[in-house]
Amino acid sequence: MINIYQENHNLYASANQAPDFDQDRAKLLGKWLKDIPIPSRSLDIGCANGGFSNLLPTSTEKWGLDFQHHPSLPASFNFISVDIAEYWPVPDLYFDIVLAGEVIEHVLDTDLFLNQCYRVLKPGGHLLLTTPNLVSFANLRYWVQADQYMWVDSGASQFGHVRYLAPKRMELALRKAGFYEILMASSSGLESLSKIPYLRTWLQKLFPLRGNRLCVRAQKPLQ
Repeated sequence: MINIYQENHNLYASANQAPDFDQDRAKLLGKWLKDIPIPSRSLDIGCANGGFSNLLPTSTEKWGLDFQHHPSLPASFNFISVDIAEYWPVPDLYFDIVLAGEVIEHVLDTDLFLNQCYRVLKPGGHLLLTTPNLVSFANLRYWVQADQYMWVDSGASQFGHVRYLAPKRMELALRKAGFYEILMASSSGLESLSKIPYLRTWLQKLFPLRGNRLCVRAQKPLQ
């Protein structure tokens, strides 16, 4: 019987599998990054091919954690092979920014995951996190049609997903871990309205937390 570790290993450790950062998400995260100091040292959790870290300047010292070294990960990364659901062998209070793109839904103990993000950040450091949005319009429509949420449907080629967080639950979990200055938005979604861009944009502004991907920026207090 395959376990979660093996599923995630098979999903993300091969050359043709890695999280795909769509333009909407990359644009949003890039905008958020402009509002914080340039990080001198970053940690990319579940780094795969380093796609999330491409949003950071080349001057940033980049570290990455994953099950196995991805063949497309740049040689400049300080890479550590580890089960991200367990303890990370990296120093406390060491990083200016932690990146976690499409990762938290793969771990059972989300509190442990967020506590570790908090542990390794310097005071004042930031966490940038993305995850499938449980309450997206697409997921709610799928539930109405199939009586089943999309990303937990074993018949829809969804592997390794064990936890989902809606915006309110995400905020509670982050505050429990110690984070504050929590900013949330969502990206992508409503692609069926792409031929009516004004309507799509209006709906996205009216319902900013109903997109396909929940995006989060949170800060560790200075004290």
